[in-house]
Amino acid sequence: MVFGPIPNREYHEGFMRKAIEMAQFALASDETPVGCVFVHNGEVIGRGINEPCIMCASALRQYGIRAVYFGCLNDRFGGCGGVMNIHSDPGIDSTFPCYGGLFREEAIMLLRRFYVQENEKAPDPKPKKNRELKTEILPVTVTPTTGAPTNAAAAARAIAAAKAPVPQLAPIPTPVLGAQNATQKSAPVAATPLATPSIEQPTGSSKPSG
Repeated sequence: MVFGPIPNREYHEGFMRKAIEMAQFALASDETPVGCVFVHNGEVIGRGINEPCIMCASALRQYGIRAVYFGCLNDRFGGCGGVMNIHSDPGIDSTFPCYGGLFREEAIMLLRRFYVQENEKAPDPKPKKNRELKTEILPVTVTPTTGAPTNAAAAARAIAAAKAPVPQLAPIPTPVLGAQNATQKSAPVAATPLATPSIEQPTGSSKPSG
């Protein structure tokens, strides 16, 4: 489970604090406030800006990262519990433990501040003066079927998607070869809805998600 007890929490909080600082630096630079630090043998060996996404989570497995620690879930692109569980899915590459929730509220507020502020670097800047910074943060819940952590908004979207009618595509006519005056038969096409439900390098780290 991504959200739960974190072994040696105080040790990892120190590195997560450094990741939060990187996220704050990104926000001040009008970039998405996602920070990351790589830790090896108790030392930070790399820092970056911008919950690993699905592609990042796959790359972490291929590189043999020992563990990942992050702040808040990304319920659109998250690869460590937000949308998919890349870190724990069986496969050729070895899995890695993933721990979420370190400074979760602070990570969420950093992302919210980014989405209400105007970005002059954007190709088509949109006025956001009337946008309100929301401070209420919903608690994390766990779905009983998959155990994947989610929030009320994400759960509502999943329920709505499950209840939505499946679009029916028009049948594709298939010509019958042979007789000149033969009638045509139709092959029905079925539409299948898609369901969306510090990093430690061989030793310790952190990465807030968003």
